[in-house]
Order: sequence, then structure tokens, then C-alpha cells
Amino acid sequence: MQFQEIDEAVEVWLRVGAGKITPERVRWGQTEYHVVAVHNVWRQKLGQHAQIHLACTTRENAALELVIDPIDLSCRLARLSVG
Repeated sequence: MQFQEIDEAVEVWLRVGAGKITPERVRWGQTEYHVVAVHNVWRQKLGQHAQIHLACTTRENAALELVIDPIDLSCRLARLSVG
């Protein structure tokens, strides 16, 4: 699986609760992805706080890495592999 580096802001529908952030849908430009599984979650320290990284797969047969800022819940699509 080859990933393309994206690093762009995306619109993400998140479910937040029980100490977890779970993405449900991701809109990147005109394309919408529906997340079916989160396979890995890790934190990366950036300044005073840590960004949350999520490795996900979608029903559209894509794998993606999302980066969430826990302070303002802004989201970026870091990497994407389709097919």
C-alpha cells in the first residue's frame, strides 16, 4: 500500500465520548470517506500539547491518517492510500 502525503485541512464528523475521539466521515474537497475502523491511535507532542493521530480504513477502500488538534478539534488529512 503506497501512501500519498496530503497534509490538508479536512472536514471530519467526530464522535467524542468515554475518553475517545472516533471519526465517522471525512470530507476532503468533493470526496467523502466513511470510516469503518480505526486501527491505531498515537500522540505526537507539538509545543504545549500533543496532536492525536488516527490510522483509519474506509468503506471506499481507502486508508488514511488523520491528525486532530485536541485543543480546537481541527483535523488534517496527513496521508491517504486509495485502492
